[in-house]
Amino acid sequence: MREAGDVHRGALVLLQFHYFAAFNHASGYQRGDALLEGVAAVVAARSAAGGAPAARWSGAAFAIALANATREEAGTYAEALARAVYAVLVETGDAARAAYNVGVATFAGACPPLGQLLAAADGAVAGAAARGSAVVDTRAADSTGVAMGSSAWRRRLEQALAGRRFELRIQAVLALPGREPLQHEIMARLIDEDGRSVDAGDFFPMAVRHGVAARVDRLILERVIDRLARAPQSGEIAVNVSPASVVDADFLAWLKSRLLAAPAVTRQLVFELSESGSARDRDRVLAFAAMLRALGARFALDNFGLHRESLQLMRALLPAYVKLSRAHTVALREDEASRFFVASMVRLGAPLEIPVIAQGVEDEDVLPALSSAGCAGFQGYLVGPPAIWDGPPHAQS
Repeated sequence: MREAGDVHRGALVLLQFHYFAAFNHASGYQRGDALLEGVAAVVAARSAAGGAPAARWSGAAFAIALANATREEAGTYAEALARAVYAVLVETGDAARAAYNVGVATFAGACPPLGQLLAAADGAVAGAAARGSAVVDTRAADSTGVAMGSSAWRRRLEQALAGRRFELRIQAVLALPGREPLQHEIMARLIDEDGRSVDAGDFFPMAVRHGVAARVDRLILERVIDRLARAPQSGEIAVNVSPASVVDADFLAWLKSRLLAAPAVTRQLVFELSESGSARDRDRVLAFAAMLRALGARFALDNFGLHRESLQLMRALLPAYVKLSRAHTVALREDEASRFFVASMVRLGAPLEIPVIAQGVEDEDVLPALSSAGCAGFQGYLVGPPAIWDGPPHAQS
């Protein structure tokens, strides 16, 4: 892309299979080779159709260069690629065994060096993997910290925790079809020492990797509870919690004591946990959900519909609602399988009183399909970007 003089924006798409050596060991090298050949055929076909050069980057990774693609176009391309790869895995019978993600690194202006693009794409893959297999993540190649090493990330996280430098943002979730508010969701950003904002998709996978996820969750939840106690806000408030925190005894003891001490706030809160995290440790998540209900809070599933046991999880955990993966929202208008899946989720959830909420809604065109499928609400940039709700200590002062 750097050699083309008329390239003024673009993206690098990285498709990465995880733990493929273990897959080969369990399923046999012949089956592993056949799977990669099928995936390579999908990549080659999409590359040829779009005039985008592609290459096998390593043993179980593929890279595609998208010249002059916007961030939205690159994201749509990556979502379609992820769905096409999943179809290959279903056909070969490997959907339950092969884990993969797609990371997208975008740029505007001059093309960054390849190393910087790869670092951003690799970071996007890590961010997507933290939310489960088949998830896509997109980030800018010049975003802060994309090429930062592991030890530097640990220092960065420790400094942010010590200074409580996290900014809380809020976004509304609206009902369908009337668009009245259903709830508000709180989202966190890390604020660097120089004041730059780092999205949770960038910093939280590193918090998990370095074993500080429960500390980050505790700080954020403490801020949310204190803010609601100090300045009450009507309506339901959704907060995310990491699977790592659900298995941390100290975190659970702290959370229980905080919720017991603030019953009015507790009744407002819904704790969202990712579907992939819930599937990994269902018994612990069941116990966590039971604790929340006993205290007066609620439990919900986030990024739903990508795991092979989605239906079983819904029945077993009985969440207050499920928020669909953005992949289904993107595919809904043109993919019959996604429309069928979403409608099936709605039908199965109805007798259990589990509504389905769509995420990643960015334009009006998808709303009729969501309403037709029976979705109870939607969330995304169509509603508006997340607004600052509670700044870090230095901003408040």
